[in-house]
Amino acid sequence: MSKLENLEAEASNPRTAPVRLQELANNYPRLRPLIAMNPTAYPGLVQWLADLDDPAINVALAQRGAANNAAASGPRRVSVMGREDTDPTPVPVPVAPQQVRFEPVGTQTGELQQVGGPATSNRRPLMVVLALAFVALLFVGFAILFGGRGTDTGDNLVAESGLQSSSPSAGAGTTEEESTTTENGSDAEDGTDAEEEKTIRFPAPSDALKVSHFVSPSGNIACRIAPEAAECTLNAHAFADETLADCGAGPLTIRVTEFSSALDCSAPQIPASGATTLTYGDSAASDDYACTSSEFGVACWNTISGAGFGVSRGGYQHSLTGPIDPANFPWN
Repeated sequence: MSKLENLEAEASNPRTAPVRLQELANNYPRLRPLIAMNPTAYPGLVQWLADLDDPAINVALAQRGAANNAAASGPRRVSVMGREDTDPTPVPVPVAPQQVRFEPVGTQTGELQQVGGPATSNRRPLMVVLALAFVALLFVGFAILFGGRGTDTGDNLVAESGLQSSSPSAGAGTTEEESTTTENGSDAEDGTDAEEEKTIRFPAPSDALKVSHFVSPSGNIACRIAPEAAECTLNAHAFADETLADCGAGPLTIRVTEFSSALDCSAPQIPASGATTLTYGDSAASDDYACTSSEFGVACWNTISGAGFGVSRGGYQHSLTGPIDPANFPWN
């Protein structure tokens, strides 16, 4: 059995460890449709595969969903009367319906507790509402009898009783509270427009240069870091791994975005002219991305999510857990 056949069998085997499936998905793009069909693939890996939006992977994920739905429906049976049925248990005797309401006990466990009893228990809240309505009617009657002015309309009654109307008056525009919110441009109390703080889990080296366009000392790899992605163009290559996707003999570009990295054969070539030479062992950082240059290749990653890639003349790898050390490439 060839190496590729062994890898395909491993990617399809439900007994393959989830960590190994992630490693195969990172290093062997051709195996990703098989991994998408493997029931051992954990939800995070399945979501990462879906985000790649690859046609072959999408077909595999659709088949995975159909298989899960079929398993959830369970086997069907046919009764002795010739009627198809899915539930072999006897039909219970109907009982009087009860209205029961459940609410979560805690946000962490998601457990439920019963907070309402039978439908007949709702009579007490109804009596409370009726009592409150009766008190409100008494209040309105006393206001009309003893309030003097304000007996013509409901609006005058509200003004006479000292209560503030909840709706703006004609020609007044917005209330003082509403105008304050409009002038500030946001609700200062809850801070809903404040930018969510980002957590840097895979930081750039402390001595990283503030450079967004660089080239390796050999001139074979040129990279650019932008706010939305980091990408590198490999000008000359000879991939040692036959399972790696290739764009042909010419230059190819690999890029990492916020949550994934991929080979992009249609991406424009990153020029080497005007770029800073990044010496072996040095790093560059800009926005949410960082890159490191070494004699074995270049590695770039997202400092927030950890998505990244490593690329060299002999091949490339993808990562979901921070920077890749090109010195550990299997073809070195």
